[in-house]
Amino acid sequence: MLNNLKKIKFAHVFWFLFYFVVFVILLKNTFSRLDPDLGWHLKIGQDIIFTQAVPSVNLYNFSYMGDWVDHEWLANAIMFKVYHQFGYQALVVLFSLLILVVFIGLNLLVNKKISSQPLKLILIASLQFFGLLAILRYCGVRIQELTPFFLLIELFVISYYEKTRRYCYLFFLLPLFYLWANLHASFLIGLFLLGAWLCIKIFERFLNINSLTNKQLLVFFGFSLAAFILTLLTPYKLELYSFLADYRNTAYMSLLEEWRSQFDWPLNYLELAYILTVISTVAIYIYRSIVKKDFKINIWPLFLAIMFVFLSLKSRRHLPLLFVVSFEMVILVAYSFFRLKIGSALRLFKNVLIINLLKVSVIIYLGLLICLQIYNIKSFNDPFQFFSLSYPYNAVHFLKNNGQYAEGNIFNSYEWGGYLIWNYQTKKIFIDGRFPQIQVNGQTFLEEYLDFFSTEAVIAKKLKEYNISLVMIANKQENANLIKHLSSDNSWYLVYGDPVSLCYYRDAVNLSN
Repeated sequence: MLNNLKKIKFAHVFWFLFYFVVFVILLKNTFSRLDPDLGWHLKIGQDIIFTQAVPSVNLYNFSYMGDWVDHEWLANAIMFKVYHQFGYQALVVLFSLLILVVFIGLNLLVNKKISSQPLKLILIASLQFFGLLAILRYCGVRIQELTPFFLLIELFVISYYEKTRRYCYLFFLLPLFYLWANLHASFLIGLFLLGAWLCIKIFERFLNINSLTNKQLLVFFGFSLAAFILTLLTPYKLELYSFLADYRNTAYMSLLEEWRSQFDWPLNYLELAYILTVISTVAIYIYRSIVKKDFKINIWPLFLAIMFVFLSLKSRRHLPLLFVVSFEMVILVAYSFFRLKIGSALRLFKNVLIINLLKVSVIIYLGLLICLQIYNIKSFNDPFQFFSLSYPYNAVHFLKNNGQYAEGNIFNSYEWGGYLIWNYQTKKIFIDGRFPQIQVNGQTFLEEYLDFFSTEAVIAKKLKEYNISLVMIANKQENANLIKHLSSDNSWYLVYGDPVSLCYYRDAVNLSN
């Protein structure tokens, strides 16, 4: 009894310290970068709070002033409210806690399915730390962090319904999807998974490997249909789905770093290693289910793992979702594989003194890791000034103090669009991160933007076509063609330059020529 109590106490201390480590790593990571879209999220949230209405027309770009559905309207409003009331540090803590809750939730999802306490600690902690390092660059003050959180809740609901057959759990789907539909467009993934689970369970009934009754499947269908209907009751109603039509051209998936394939250069070996781990788990699960008969085949986790492996290979930004959906399968397969081998090794440590020394060492190590991470956190409350070496903070300050250059249209670097919407609110800009897929002149808006960096003739044509009088671009090699054109054209002259940004201006007299 006393030994069991000691084990429980150590486990509680271990998990507290482990998740404290995860939290401070998330904090440090989030403080170390500024999401390019933060500015427009804050500005739109501010406008929503001020007008008490969701946006329907784009007011922030002179190059596109058409209809607009903000599928993140509620998240934008909440972000601005938190930022305005409590500062950027509160946003960092909030989004770090969001990912932390996902990690804890995954632990709870598999915890009772592993009987060996030492093996449980080793496997769950190892895979979660591996997963944390793999997905870390996708974490930050980013609204898409809501997707793993909502996806995990959906998986919990489905898991508990399948396990208990109690309809009451399905009621959670209704507020979940209504809230999700107001916060982020990834609710579409959630709806698809509801339909996929239902189809898989119907298929399993034909194979006689599913004991769910027709009534239970029909009830699930009813709740899924109700969840879908609730997504039509947002302020945008049916228009919420209209933005999907703009994604027919997938050029942005090869042009934007986060959307690109895992096989595009530069490769991220840690991310590929995690994907390979999941692929290996799937292969082992299939082999041991069909050939060895060690597992009772369950198509649902296989479908989730295979689907999100494919999505993660196709687009890097889906890796956090793969981590969420594959975690349980990887842990349970690893547990069945290592149970005897590691169990035998652990039994060698029968000496109470050695065991206690190991426990104390682990606690001391985690404590030191926490202290080290906290020491290295650089906290601040004005991210736009703090990241002035990556964003045009000084250039914006110059333009605000020299209003003569504010006349006419401005062409800006894509990655600075969100920053300028918040920090240079008197100007409508050319492009930002909201519209890479909008159709312009027979191609996507992002491709239209990239034409400004092509050949001399195309650059001159585009500058004239959009009546550009001010160019604010990053001072880097990728922009060499545009910089060369502006520097060699006598009608343009450099009015501001620093290691971060360059501002070229053409006055109204020259502009008319």
